Amino acid sequence: MLILGTTSQQKGEQLEVLTKKLLAHLNYVNCITKVVAGGAEIDVRGQLRLPQLDRTRSQTLIAECKAHRNPVDMTQWCKFLGKVFFQEACEHQEVVGCFIALSGVNGHVQGHYDELSRHKNNVALIQSDSLLTILHEIIDFEPLLKIDVRVRSLTDRTPSRFELAYYDGVVCWVVTFAGGDYTLLSGNGEPLTDGNYASLPAMVESEISCSKFVDLHEEARSKKRRLLARTLIVSTIFVHGGSIPGGIDTIGDIDEFSQEELRLAARGLIDDGLLLISEGGDELVIPTTLRNGHVFVNPEIYRLLFRLQCPISVLGCEFYDSHINVEMVREVCSIQYGLPLESEDIERAIRILRLSPTALAQSLSPIQMIIQGRKQGETNETIDRFHIDYFFQISLEALKIDFTSRLLGEYFHEKRGLRELEYEIQVRIKSERKIEDEYQIFERYGVVPLDESLGGGYVQVAMIREFGQPWERSPAISQPTNGEHQATDT
Repeated sequence: MLILGTTSQQKGEQLEVLTKKLLAHLNYVNCITKVVAGGAEIDVRGQLRLPQLDRTRSQTLIAECKAHRNPVDMTQWCKFLGKVFFQEACEHQEVVGCFIALSGVNGHVQGHYDELSRHKNNVALIQSDSLLTILHEIIDFEPLLKIDVRVRSLTDRTPSRFELAYYDGVVCWVVTFAGGDYTLLSGNGEPLTDGNYASLPAMVESEISCSKFVDLHEEARSKKRRLLARTLIVSTIFVHGGSIPGGIDTIGDIDEFSQEELRLAARGLIDDGLLLISEGGDELVIPTTLRNGHVFVNPEIYRLLFRLQCPISVLGCEFYDSHINVEMVREVCSIQYGLPLESEDIERAIRILRLSPTALAQSLSPIQMIIQGRKQGETNETIDRFHIDYFFQISLEALKIDFTSRLLGEYFHEKRGLRELEYEIQVRIKSERKIEDEYQIFERYGVVPLDESLGGGYVQVAMIREFGQPWERSPAISQPTNGEHQATDT
């Protein structure tokens, strides 16, 4: 743990104030710092009230706080013990001594403390880890494991060291990366920028060996923008049938992305093997291979589409649909640890994965329920069927999520020609002896164009069971107005 300050004296004062707060939390009263007693200075002193039958007695605690960079040696340790001995002689009673050493103690001090502890229990040696445990009782901060996960979600850099730092009543995490750069996070894991606690970086740099401060908010924004640029390049190639004539040099500005950003993204995709330049150098192409008579595309291309924001224009285009084929489903089966889809199941999976981008995205990553079961190695026809049914269950749930999304209304209505999605679920409540109760849950959702007088576009509606089927309604009826369809806007 680091105690920050602009000078050695200020760092010591910070630790003393922190110790005073900790003692107050532990019910010590009259806590004061910088006490001079018998010619010796005591960093912090407090009193603990000990109620007795006829009166209340107070026990004194004195604390010594060392925020030095080097471990405490025997000279400093013995001086502290002398202060405890002197205070006991003055008060004619046992005094509690607390020695706080942030950088730890050397072997001689540790051995002396261990031996002393076997004979007296009124002296405590508090080192960094012990202090953190007590500190967490008065200041809320996330544990190291969560901070590690948070950092890795914000940057591709590799963290090499985590330290908690304290200054002016606030704790923050100091994260050093491989290469020497570092960043600061609040106790709950939010990145601190140059504008937050502007004085902290200089104090941190005086304490640890590091290169420069990294603003993770800015780095995360840059990372997201680079990923969006890659997605935009891939989606553009998708809608152009798998290639862009002219290669990288023909890429210009698209939306808010500059030509240079997009060309840099394209070069990165080429380096990763996800794109290639044709032999003549005149086309930027998504590479394909032939597998068992089917054209196969690296699933990472589809994963890239769904990593952040998949452009809706990609969904349902010819290149997108044609490569969600038998070989892609077999790749999905491999990802799901040998999910045994065959013939009819494969064709059903192709239809669902083409319709639902959410279902496709989740199928291209391991589904824990399935892979954990199959990793156990004991599969039979019943277990296989359970895993297949589960795969289709979550895929259809994903289709429902997409179908009821306002953003995908036009996609389902115009590109896919779909009008409704209907679910029927039978629920049985069972005891040891019988079925106690049964319910049938019915859900029916429609997507319809909204009249121009109401703003146009498409809207999802929840529909009642008795309403006519789409093929039974005339085009005129399919235009929703207020109160029509006996349906509710979802």
